[in-house]
Amino acid sequence: MALADLPPIAAAPGPVGPGAPGKPRHRGRHAQTAGPQPGWVPTPERFRDPSSGTIIRVWTDPADGSRHYVPDDPG
Repeated sequence: MALADLPPIAAAPGPVGPGAPGKPRHRGRHAQTAGPQPGWVPTPERFRDPSSGTIIRVWTDPADGSRHYVPDDPG
């Protein structure tokens, strides 16, 4: 299983995912950012970037519903 070696995560507050209210539907790749910005909310969604092997966490900005991809630090 591709996700078996990911470190455990804490539960995120509120609804997330395809059924979450107000979530815009976008497809395609997005650039990573170095770190989360003030106001961004972490989601439980994580994946291993196939090109770098880095674990990436998805963050959302409640102000506009945008998604941001930030390297995850399990520590």
